Amino acid sequence: MRIKYVYFSAVFLLVFIPFLYPLVVEGRLKEKDYQFEWCLKKKGIVEYRLQDRSRVDCLLDDYAIEFDFAKSTKVMEGLGQALYYGMKTGKKPGLIIIIERVKDIKHYNKVREIIKHYKLNVHLSFVSKNQKVLEKMKSIIVGKY
Repeated sequence: MRIKYVYFSAVFLLVFIPFLYPLVVEGRLKEKDYQFEWCLKKKGIVEYRLQDRSRVDCLLDDYAIEFDFAKSTKVMEGLGQALYYGMKTGKKPGLIIIIERVKDIKHYNKVREIIKHYKLNVHLSFVSKNQKVLEKMKSIIVGKY
């Protein structure tokens, strides 16, 4: 009897999780949400299209800004994109890392270390809606790049 219950529960979860997942994740903000809000506050151009059809997340008077979530490969990709967009637009490159959880701060620190080590002229910043992240970042941030 117990085996049937476990089997039924497993099948139920496998069948219904794909339908429930969007409901759980729907409340989570997307990169575009952060990008749009930040860029409009700075009076920048959202999704500025380059000649090669790639898009700068936010183009300001002095900066070409890339936004990426604080995930291990995303932040490294974002750093490369920021440098590329800066080169193509003739503006300073900028990377804004979206930090949703305290444990993801380590990815911000990795990029910060790379920028410092190679003396890259990249403006690095972050955005977060998580109060714990904001409090933790206050103690980490010493200066701007």
